[in-house]
Amino acid sequence: SYSSSGSSSSWSSSTSSKSTHSSDSDLNGLGLFMVFALLAVTYNIVIGSRKQKNIKSRVEFVSKQLKNINNSFWEEENLRQTAKLKFMELQVAWSEKNLSYLRNKLEPKLFGEWKQKLETLDEENKYNKMSDLEVNNVAVVDFSSTEPEFTVCIDASALDQIISNGKVVGDQSGPFREFWSFVWKEDDWLLSKVYQENETIKYKC
Repeated sequence: SYSSSGSSSSWSSSTSSKSTHSSDSDLNGLGLFMVFALLAVTYNIVIGSRKQKNIKSRVEFVSKQLKNINNSFWEEENLRQTAKLKFMELQVAWSEKNLSYLRNKLEPKLFGEWKQKLETLDEENKYNKMSDLEVNNVAVVDFSSTEPEFTVCIDASALDQIISNGKVVGDQSGPFREFWSFVWKEDDWLLSKVYQENETIKYKC
């Protein structure tokens, strides 16, 4: 009997109207979300493309400068291979917490920073497991023949996990890009600085 009453009919009409407005509002909200999502994707593509372009032009510029020096010490391929080998060895030493090796291969300031991080992990009963490391590309992006020093852009991928009590408590596995700077001291190239891709460095990448 309530279904045939006026009040019931009125309630139904009101609900229908509200439902229509709500639906329109939802559609508008979804539309705005899609627009912003598309803008974000486009922005990331443009910025990524720009970065790649800047890296490429930088590598080409540095390559020409190195050739102009005409000195085997600054042979570009040698620098690339040196950086790749040290990158692999230092990642292993970090994962194994091999402080004696790191002490001999890092600049004192950087060694102090890495040592502090490893000690903090120890205090928290954690360790950083790095495995399945693959280097996809190494490019020289900066150098100074007066210091002497050089910087490379490294594209790599790895299984990068923080382990605690046998469990994974942090995971940054996958591809990554870093910039590693080396300085010539005591007849060896010592790692002096590591820049993450999102850090600002003295040249544009």
